[in-house]
Amino acid sequence: MLWPASAASANTSALLSPCELVLVKMFYKSFIFVVILIVRCSIVLIVLCGFFSSPKKIFLQEGDAINISYKT
Repeated sequence: MLWPASAASANTSALLSPCELVLVKMFYKSFIFVVILIVRCSIVLIVLCGFFSSPKKIFLQEGDAINISYKT
């Protein structure tokens, strides 16, 4: 079988058929999409858990004491 010149120039193209190349590209695109999705979800979960576990540390509420001491 004769390979096209463009396919033979790439490193992996000489080893894989055009159909396999399409499958590999689709796999890598879906893999990168899943990794980005997992990273985004984990960031959102970390932010939400930090917000709901200690809301008083994030925002001052009415009645909170703020100790400011001045040395004279």
